[in-house]
Amino acid sequence: MNATEHPDPAGVYKGFPAAMEARDVDGAVALFTENALFVSPVVHRPYTGREPLRAIIAAVGTVFEDSRYIAPTARTTDTS
Repeated sequence: MNATEHPDPAGVYKGFPAAMEARDVDGAVALFTENALFVSPVVHRPYTGREPLRAIIAAVGTVFEDSRYIAPTARTTDTS
C-alpha cells in the first residue's frame, strides 16, 4: 500500500507532526500501515513494518529532542 492507497492519507499528514511534537511515538507509528516502508536518506537499506519504524521515530525524537516537525503545506508533482 502506498500513500495514495492509504485509507486516510490526509490524517497522516495532519497527525504525524502533532504526534512528533507531542513525543507520542505510538501515536505516530499508528498512523502507518502494518507494511509501511521507510527509506532512509542515511541507511542504504529500506525498513519494512511498524516495529522498525517505531525504533527510528523513537531515536529521532531522542536525538532531535528540541526540534519541531513542519509538514509540507502542499504536495507538488514533477511533470517533466
